[in-house]
Amino acid sequence: CPHAVFSVDDHTALVSALQSTQAVLNCAGPFSLTARSMMQGCLATHVHYLDITGEIDVFELAHSVDEKAQRAGIVLCPGVGFDVVPTDSVAATLKQALPDATELALGFASRSGVSKGTAKTTVESIGQGCKIRRDGKIVTIPLGSRSRRIDFGDGERLAVGIPWGDGSTAYYTTGIPNIEVYTAT
Repeated sequence: CPHAVFSVDDHTALVSALQSTQAVLNCAGPFSLTARSMMQGCLATHVHYLDITGEIDVFELAHSVDEKAQRAGIVLCPGVGFDVVPTDSVAATLKQALPDATELALGFASRSGVSKGTAKTTVESIGQGCKIRRDGKIVTIPLGSRSRRIDFGDGERLAVGIPWGDGSTAYYTTGIPNIEVYTAT
């Protein structure tokens, strides 16, 4: 496949590399270190942007520059991997069934483990606490301060609150102002 090697910190090289491109799939995490530069380059060159992040801050960044993306005629779509696609779909379905909902608690259990990138992002962000949505705003609470028992279909399990991307995306999908995300431990 055709490819280019450049530093995301070198805006000139990034823009030059994107000139003959229609879309970028950013797989270089932690995305807190790469998404902003790549999105800026994509906005400057009118190139569609996708990534595989689950980082709330990246979803919020994409939302904050949505008007610029619309003017540039491009899509900025972080989170095209596992992270928010299935859970955001569940959130949309729940909102249709319960249109007056003001709180959403999403929980999931996975037997597949986490990727190296997710593990690295988790370790690097562990001191930043857990992010949830309260009254429409992202707020930080102490990591581990939220837990609940959830039956995932094979009996109840302990689940803990995590700073998952749905704290951002499910709000834009549903308009529900209070969102927490849990994963089985």
